[in-house]
Amino acid sequence: MAPQLGLDDVLLTDKVSSALAYAEKIHEGQYRKGTRVPYFTHLYRVAARVRRDGGNDNQVAAALLHDALEDQPGRTSEEAIRRLFGTEVLRIVKRATKPEHIDPDKRYELYLDGLRLALPDEQLIIIHDKIDNATDTLHDLLVLGHASLRKFKSPEKTINRFAIYEEIFEAYGYSQLKLEYSALVTAIMTETGYLNHR
Repeated sequence: MAPQLGLDDVLLTDKVSSALAYAEKIHEGQYRKGTRVPYFTHLYRVAARVRRDGGNDNQVAAALLHDALEDQPGRTSEEAIRRLFGTEVLRIVKRATKPEHIDPDKRYELYLDGLRLALPDEQLIIIHDKIDNATDTLHDLLVLGHASLRKFKSPEKTINRFAIYEEIFEAYGYSQLKLEYSALVTAIMTETGYLNHR
């Protein structure tokens, strides 16, 4: 079992403290899909993991803000993030953000293309984001069973995307994180019965 991460794991420097407060503000009232768990818990866990694995202030701030543009475009903007946190944080956040596109399938393909081009400092945020999402999904499966998948519009597509990310991560560094993610994906596939469809 992974160690629990607390406040000390985030190491609240001025930049990180500002990003923490900003993320809490713009994600206020948002919850994890299909739950009443505040969405911010996901951002905090990703940031704590990034710091634990050597992430600098820009990476930790970006981890806290990595869903800001995609989920809360009415509350923030690229210009606001650049002005408040700098161009490096904005670059990482944009890499983790699905681009705007009228066709959702094309939007997702563009997003995958971006993940394949991720720089090492961007990769750390991306892989921890996916690890946290996979951890949540596996937990819900083990506790609630297949009923937990009803929160997804297309459960099969969502599960298959975990495997797509695993393939993309083969080109990334962070070998231990890739092993952790692969173990989660295998467990999810086994629990859902999708293992033979990979």
